[in-house]
Amino acid sequence: MLSTKPDVLAIKNRMTLPVTFGTYLLAVLVCALFRWVHVFKSEHDLLAYEVLLNVFLGVPLLLLIVAGLLFWRGHQRYVPLFNALSMTFTSMAMIVGSGGMVEFYFSIFMVIALMAFYEDTKLIWLMTALFALQYLAAYWLYSALVFGEDGYGIEMLAIHAVFLLLTSGTTVWQITKKKATVALLEADKQEKQKLLGNILNKLTDSSEQLVDYVGRLNENTEQTLLANRRIMSSMENMASGTEEQAQTSKDSARAMEEMSIGIQRVAESSATVSEASLSMVEEAEKGNDTIGHAVSQLGALKSSSTEVSAALKRLEKQSVEIGEIATLISGVASQTNLLALNAAIEAARAGEHGAGFAVVAREVRKLAEQAEASAGEITQLIEEIQQATVSAVSVMRASAGQVETSHTAVNEAGDVFRLIVDEAKKVCDQIQDISAAAQQMSAGSEQVTAALNEVARISDDSAAGANHVLSSSQEQLSAMESITASTEGLTRLAKELETICHELQTERKKHMSSL
Repeated sequence: MLSTKPDVLAIKNRMTLPVTFGTYLLAVLVCALFRWVHVFKSEHDLLAYEVLLNVFLGVPLLLLIVAGLLFWRGHQRYVPLFNALSMTFTSMAMIVGSGGMVEFYFSIFMVIALMAFYEDTKLIWLMTALFALQYLAAYWLYSALVFGEDGYGIEMLAIHAVFLLLTSGTTVWQITKKKATVALLEADKQEKQKLLGNILNKLTDSSEQLVDYVGRLNENTEQTLLANRRIMSSMENMASGTEEQAQTSKDSARAMEEMSIGIQRVAESSATVSEASLSMVEEAEKGNDTIGHAVSQLGALKSSSTEVSAALKRLEKQSVEIGEIATLISGVASQTNLLALNAAIEAARAGEHGAGFAVVAREVRKLAEQAEASAGEITQLIEEIQQATVSAVSVMRASAGQVETSHTAVNEAGDVFRLIVDEAKKVCDQIQDISAAAQQMSAGSEQVTAALNEVARISDDSAAGANHVLSSSQEQLSAMESITASTEGLTRLAKELETICHELQTERKKHMSSL
């Protein structure tokens, strides 16, 4: 009879059956008051219609019993029909039981309103048809019992019918409109349920993706954290190595300064020897006419001069070697300067990628070691130069003694002494060359010293930069540890969101299946 869902219909039946039973009890009360107790005085003798009254009173009870049995056996779809029939005949029993009193016609509107609870227009029209049949039957057969008087007018019957139709029509119209409204609301509800389902599906997918993304993020942060720890360890080693390199560069600079001082002294001594040689040549030229008879002493002097020449040649050779070493030191210092600049650049760009800086630092240390070794060789050669110079001085002193002892015979060796003058000029030129080379070597050593000082300064800057990068790496490590903790919390929240989405999906499916 009804298209309502079984569980909803069962609820309505359970609520309506007691109301139907209460309505029937009300009809019994009316009949008792009018027929047996005579509380209300009727204008007609109801005893003449006792059989008909009992029929009207028994039919709704029978219909109510049938409705109860159907409800008890689970045939819910037929219960509204028998409920409607029972209420209809209960209203008729009230009307005939009261002898057709106008007040009890309101029971018709009451039972129609009660049955509107089922929202079934067929039941309303069925009840309306039964009431209309009652009117017609009463008009022709027992008008006094239904209308309260004999010879009830057709116009009054028409008025009853009109208001009955208006009541039923209005009720049906309300039910129809309500159903249409409910249908619209249901459609809107279904649309919203569908939209909610799509949202839940997307939210579930998004939560699953979020869990996946957060898992990947957690793995990446752990890898990044491990890499940052390795970088920080490398930066600590690099900072320590840079500080050692700076100290080594400072030591090399001090050694080069000491070597430069020694070379400067060599240059000054060479200049003094050169001046003395010039004076010697001048004196020899002055005494050229008085030393003709000093042939024998000249031989000894020549021998001494030969030794001096050999010593000075060795000094010149060593000076050349010193120049080559100075050139090597200059090249090494230049490369060290370039590598130090590269190290500074790498230090500025280190950040997360400071691996290249370690390579540059090692190259700087290697070049610094080469510079230190070259400086040692220069020191050794300087010592040899000093020894050669001392030897030359001794020889020159011996020659001077011999010249002094043979002073009286020099006048006899004029021709030979001219040769000595020539040789002395040559020696003077060589000493001047040695002096010039020593001065150049002194200038080169000063440049190397300046370069080493610059390397030391850059190494200090590099060490400071490395310490700054190390501090930044430590801060970054702390930040990554905080991010790791945050990603763990985010993972937990994402999993909770995923669980909530699945629970919402389950509850929605249960709700949809219940509808």
